[in-house]
Amino acid sequence: MRKQLKQLGSSERHTFQGVFKGVGFKSSYRNHYLPTLVLEQITFEGKIMTNHLWCNYTRQFSKLGVLKIGDVVQFDARIKRYTKGYKTSSKKVDYGIERPTKVVLLEETETPRLSLPDALTDKNALIGYIMMTNEAYYLATGRPYDEWYVMQFKAWRERQGNKADNDASSENG
Repeated sequence: MRKQLKQLGSSERHTFQGVFKGVGFKSSYRNHYLPTLVLEQITFEGKIMTNHLWCNYTRQFSKLGVLKIGDVVQFDARIKRYTKGYKTSSKKVDYGIERPTKVVLLEETETPRLSLPDALTDKNALIGYIMMTNEAYYLATGRPYDEWYVMQFKAWRERQGNKADNDASSENG
């Protein structure tokens, strides 16, 4: 159990920092997938609260673009209590975060980041990006990997390229 998070309580939002580790997804009601990301070394006011934390890949995270392992992000969130192990017999209460807002990338580099599909309006394309990113692992471990989602991402990327071309031609024309 994450006792430090529990002690903060859920009555107000807190500002956290975390180190980006990777992306994934979880199954939700009716077998839909929801994009997630994992952060390590979650701190609050300079104190480590937990060694890692999975959270929803929200619109504000997707607006940062492609994150690199080791990127430090800051965000505000509330603490939430949840039951883990719901698919197994060993259910336990744990604590995480919910509704991250004011998401910013600390230590921004000068190199522009590749954009990502919006987690709200292009969720299937974002799931495709995640599946493509983790393809070898998902196939090796029997995790869901669906080419349809990957094609959604590739189609989104194609539209973005065309949109950028159209934007450039309208500026020149």
